[in-house]
Amino acid sequence: MANFSIAASPKTVFRALRTLGLALGLLTYFHSYVLTRDSPTAQKTGYEYHGFDISPAHFPQEQDGFRFFQHDILTPFPFEFHGRYDVVNIRLLVLALKKEQFKTAAENAAQLLKKGGTFQWLELDPASQSYHPAMPITTQIQSIMRTAGRANNISTTPSAEVQDAFTAIGLTDVIRKEYTAEGKPEVEEGLKGWVVGGAKSGLGNALVRGAKEKGEDEEQAREKARKLLSEFEAAISSGETKVRMPVIVVVGRRAE
Repeated sequence: MANFSIAASPKTVFRALRTLGLALGLLTYFHSYVLTRDSPTAQKTGYEYHGFDISPAHFPQEQDGFRFFQHDILTPFPFEFHGRYDVVNIRLLVLALKKEQFKTAAENAAQLLKKGGTFQWLELDPASQSYHPAMPITTQIQSIMRTAGRANNISTTPSAEVQDAFTAIGLTDVIRKEYTAEGKPEVEEGLKGWVVGGAKSGLGNALVRGAKEKGEDEEQAREKARKLLSEFEAAISSGETKVRMPVIVVVGRRAE
């Protein structure tokens, strides 16, 4: 069900990267980021980078130090991975998990940590999402997506679900911190990709489901979705409107 990957260091580094909402698979992003960044972590030998995803569709080509595995975060990991990693980092599962599934996901991933290891989870909270200036198309898309989210029990504050889950499973030193994307072009571009990708993944299904319930024509609903998405993507891509939503990181530590 959930798309994800995990990262750890120093002997093993997983990086949790979610594909939903970005044009490029996030595993690919992580792979290129580690290879190109000018940092001691990327240059040292002896580091391993492991990625997990529900589908192998976005697995990059493996190179020395990189391995990728297929797995669903809502099921326990094979025992061979337990207690192996110094850092587990998960990103952007807001549209992949229902509210009640965050604790299960956190519990399964926490089993991978060494004692004293760090768990980082990055999310975007749709409850804080806004558009500047607001436009009829952004208001319409936001309304449809929020209605669909409520119907599917999707959290509008996933960072709060993560923080509660970390506390419930016994992680220590749990903190939650917000960061703004404003003034950071690369983060702003990622945010634009996420909101457009999220709309592409959910809008059509939401409109078709509504048409079925009302006994209306499903193909007309699909055509409406295509038109709305085209208008929405154009408004976002052109910069006619800007999306604002804080990036929120929750961090906890496994007890020694």
